Amino acid sequence: MKTFPKFRKYTNNKSFFRIESELNWTEIQIVGSKKMLHHFYANQYPEKLFLQSLINFEMEGIQDSNKAEFENLLQTF
Repeated sequence: MKTFPKFRKYTNNKSFFRIESELNWTEIQIVGSKKMLHHFYANQYPEKLFLQSLINFEMEGIQDSNKAEFENLLQTF
């Protein structure tokens, strides 16, 4: 059984992910000086594949993150 939440980020520190379940995730995206918060529910197969790739580190440029890192960014909204 997988435990949630899980935290991931891109190695360029431009996107941070909090994975709440095998179908839900929240992303903080940094573009220039702006930060955007997105909530997702994986309805379609490509979204489910993307999420599984995040969970299992199957994409290049993904690394582990942690709750503190994500929460610190979340507080800036």
